[in-house]
Parts: sequence; C-alpha cells; structure tokens
Amino acid sequence: MIADFEEINSKLFLSCNVGMPPHGDRSKLYELLLIYNDQWHVTGGSRLSLDAPANNVLFIYDLSMAGLHLGRLVASIQSFGELACNWRQIISKPSDDAVRTDLPSDGMMIRI
Repeated sequence: MIADFEEINSKLFLSCNVGMPPHGDRSKLYELLLIYNDQWHVTGGSRLSLDAPANNVLFIYDLSMAGLHLGRLVASIQSFGELACNWRQIISKPSDDAVRTDLPSDGMMIRI
C-alpha cells in the first residue's frame, strides 16, 4: 500500500497493486472494473485502474484531509486494506471463472 499526500487539494491518496489478471480473455474482468468504477457514489469514490505497460490492476482511494481525525484515518486505511485483499482474490481468478457483475456490495465499499 502506498500513501501519497497532495498538498494542493489536501487529500491523501491510497493505492495498492492488487495483481495482474491471468492470461486469456480478460473482457469479463475489465467489464467488472468498469462497473465498479461507475458505482463511485456507492463505493466512497474508490476505483480501479490498469498500470500500463505491466497491466497490473491498481486499487485507489482518495481521502480528504479536511476534518480528518485519527479514528477516521485508521478506519479508512483498514477498510482500504480489506478491500484490496478482496480485489486481489478477484483479480487472481482464472479468466474462465464466472465474474460477478452485481458489484458493489457492502463488502466492496470503503467504510469510514
């Protein structure tokens, strides 16, 4: 997990490499990533992207520092870490496995 502070916007950006999808047809997985990204209003703004040229999937969340207290910071980092583990499991599945497209669920949101 990497944490970067952006002073201009007073935001803490959390990011984590959650893995490289297995070789083969990745279209179902990429569709799932797009569906998840479209649910930003439900997921707390967390998102997924591809890190070119390696094609690793990155899990990203930005947290406003305005009014941030230690308890909220700890809860956000813990939630981010749990979600990163969930995404790591999803990303590592062989492309032949069925990929659920009914995300996000309660297990895929940043809880603060």
